Amino acid sequence: MAKADENFNFSNLVVGDEYSRMSSMGAGEVTLPKQSRDISGITRFKNCVVLFVTLDKKAKEDAHKYQDLFLLNGKEFHWESQNLNTPETEHMKMIIDGEPVILFARIHEKVRGKTQPFIYIGQLQYKNHYWSGVKKVPVEVLYDVKEYQNSPNAQLSAIYLWEKSGNDDDQLLPPLVKKVRKSAKGRMVDAKKKKAIELHAMNVAKEHYESLGYEVIDTSANSPYDFECFLGEEFRRVEVKGTTTKGDIVNVTANEVTDALSDVCETDLFIVFDIEVILVAKEQYQTEGTEFVKVENWKPLPKNLEPTMYRYHR
Repeated sequence: MAKADENFNFSNLVVGDEYSRMSSMGAGEVTLPKQSRDISGITRFKNCVVLFVTLDKKAKEDAHKYQDLFLLNGKEFHWESQNLNTPETEHMKMIIDGEPVILFARIHEKVRGKTQPFIYIGQLQYKNHYWSGVKKVPVEVLYDVKEYQNSPNAQLSAIYLWEKSGNDDDQLLPPLVKKVRKSAKGRMVDAKKKKAIELHAMNVAKEHYESLGYEVIDTSANSPYDFECFLGEEFRRVEVKGTTTKGDIVNVTANEVTDALSDVCETDLFIVFDIEVILVAKEQYQTEGTEFVKVENWKPLPKNLEPTMYRYHR
């Protein structure tokens, strides 16, 4: 279906909300077809391409069992075009050129005979594509989910995490999915190692302040500092850093610097260095080392801060 002469107003849509094919067209303020089946899975508009995807394709014919699935817990989306498409098909050219792609998805087409609504996923951002060059073979496209929700509602969360059966057989996965999963596995291992170092440093710092008589409260989950420490009338905050190096250089965030420079209370920078990390089982680590340096009443100066990234506003 093509409506290349109309603009689809996707600014009216709400991520996580339910839409039928017809209601989505109504929300997009475009001409409604006579019936919903006239709205195909791919609709090209003047300003965007709209996709309707049903993830569970068990009931589909083999030729139409496209491998559409979310990766990295919903942060990326892998999509396959219809078999007759090539990178030169009009809507595929729009996608590859980076034009907005709007996604509606659902897991099942029907539940107990009742047609299921689609959930609005939001805008997708083209990353790359792969095509074997063989006719009647889909074009694979990998997208970033631009409007990924860190706290999704139940329906959106189920879609992000849905996995079709057989996905663990690497031999059956499309090339782009294999690439993402291989990269994700490496990041997962690195993340677990990093977490082990962070927890080790936190434990060393906690034991130190408790040995001095402080009551130590872990605030790392919801504050830009790791501990609040109380001793009588004294109150101080502690920012903890762990590293396998000598600790001469550590990364700090803008929020951590801002908080340390505030006049609310004193903040200590507690650096645990020379941490030894030992792989004891698959993706399981043991950490050792208690060397630390403590910068009391930490007030970072510009000369001690090296910018490594900027947020650009246009």
